[in-house]
This record gives sequence, C-alpha cells and structure tokens, in this order.
Amino acid sequence: MRTIRLNRETKIGLFAALCIAALVWGINFLKGRNIFSPNNIYYAWFDAVDGLEPSNSVLISGFKVGTVRSISFEDMQAGRFLVSFLVDKKYRIPRHTEAKLVSADLMGTKALRLDVVPGHTPYSPGDTLPSAIEAGLFDQIASQAGPIKQRAEQLLDEAQRAIAAFNQLFDTHNQQQLSRSIDELHRTLQHAGNVLAGLQGQLAPTGTLGQTLSNLESISTSVKGRNNDIERMLTNLAAVSDTLQQAHLGSTIGALNAALQELNATLGGLNSGRGSMGKLMRNDSLYTNLARASQQLDLLLRNINENPKKYLKLSVF
Repeated sequence: MRTIRLNRETKIGLFAALCIAALVWGINFLKGRNIFSPNNIYYAWFDAVDGLEPSNSVLISGFKVGTVRSISFEDMQAGRFLVSFLVDKKYRIPRHTEAKLVSADLMGTKALRLDVVPGHTPYSPGDTLPSAIEAGLFDQIASQAGPIKQRAEQLLDEAQRAIAAFNQLFDTHNQQQLSRSIDELHRTLQHAGNVLAGLQGQLAPTGTLGQTLSNLESISTSVKGRNNDIERMLTNLAAVSDTLQQAHLGSTIGALNAALQELNATLGGLNSGRGSMGKLMRNDSLYTNLARASQQLDLLLRNINENPKKYLKLSVF
C-alpha cells in the first residue's frame, strides 16, 4: 500500500482551512446559528426594533425555533426596519401568523415571538409576515407612571393647601379664639354637671321630682282601682247620648232656630218702624205729644196749687 505524503506547505494550508472553518462555525454557534442544519428565512417590517439584535431568539410559545439573522434600515421614507429571521426547516409557519417584538425577560432582552394561527397553509420561505410590537414591562410602567405622577402632583398640591389652611387655622388669633372656646366648653360642661347633679337630687325619693313621681304613681294606682267606677261613668254617658239621640234633639234645635229667625224678623220690623209697635218705637211724634201733655199737666197742677179757689168752689150750708 502506497503512503501519501504531504509536504509542509500542504499541511499548513489544510490546518489554516480547518482553523478558518472552525472559527466560522464557532462564531455562528455563539450567535445561535447552526450552519449544519437547514433553516428557512422569513422577513417582517417593524416601525422600531427597541433593542432587538441579530442572534436574538425567535420563539413559539416560549420555545426557541430560530434566531434573528439581520436588521436593516431599508424604508428611509417611512422609517421602517426590515428584520430577517431564520426558523428551523422542520417548523412550518401557518399563514396569518404574526411576528411580534416582545421582551423575553425582566431585563428587557428582546425577542421575536411567533403568534401561530393554526389551520392555515404554511408560509413559503422568504415570505414577509405581519408584525406588531408588544409593550414590555418597563413600557407599561412608563405608560402608567404618567397618570400616577400627575395624581401625585395633585395630592401634593392638596397637601400643601391643607398644611397652609392648618397653619392659618392655628395662628395667634385663632389659637386665642380656640382657647376661649375650650374654656367656654369647660364651663358649659361644669354647668351641665351641676344641672345633672341637681336633677339627680330632685329624682331622689325626698326630692321634688321624686315626690311628684310618687304622687303620679299613687294617682295611677287610684285610677286603676277605680276602673269599675270609670266604666260605669262612661256607660252612663253613653246612655245619656242615646237618650238625647232618641229625643229628636235635631228637630228641637231646628224648631228653636226657626223661632229665633221669626224673633229676628220681628225685631227687624220694629227697628224699621213697621206696624204699630214699630211706629211707636221709631216715630218721635208720640214722644213729643206726651212730653207736651206732661208739661201742660205740670203747669195745670202748679196753677191749681197756687189758685185752688179758681178751680174748687165750696158752699157751706
């Protein structure tokens, strides 16, 4: 058997080629690429990459199925980025699957997550997938920090106003007013205590209120003992009421009202001068005649007293 001998230059060339191949393989391995396994390449457009870098993971439900291959700023007018990524050939990506830029961990490491929509025909290698950007934890905190900050500033302003009002409330003048109010309240409580003490003394058995309550209790006892008499009294009142009802009190009152109306009519006629009695009461000629007759009678009697012989003639036999 013939032995193949390599010269020194050939050996150095082969060794250099192996070193270069090992270096290329190592670099790709460190970047997450396996040059010995077939991959399919896909594309997606993003408005922002937010820290996404080549060799970042491509995930399906948290499982790594590929790596990001490259990121290029292709659309200068729209400001969009073209991201190419590799997916292992054995994973077929259905259509309508969305490539979403997400945070892979709490530190904000970015990755591409494929939101698979099953039941559709798969994409062909080289197709462009629809894309979206998911807000990370820090983005969500930043979006919520704005309203929280605004509310905190409002609370701070309200606290400052409350402190200012509190300081104004407890200035020298208000402190004096508050001290006087406390003194007045103390005196009021003392007076209330004195009143309660006096009331307690009055409520004692020997006090006025105590004796009054005792008298009321005795009266209540007496009334309770006279229940039978009270019941008989109420029965008698009921009997009197029935008697009055049976006596046709209504017709009697009606007759009395009619008599009063006739009396009022008669008195009205007398006041107006109707009838002989009315003329006697309302016409003053009778009074004048009577006054004149009385005057003449008085003159006659006076003349008789002065000249009796003129009217009386006596003859003596």
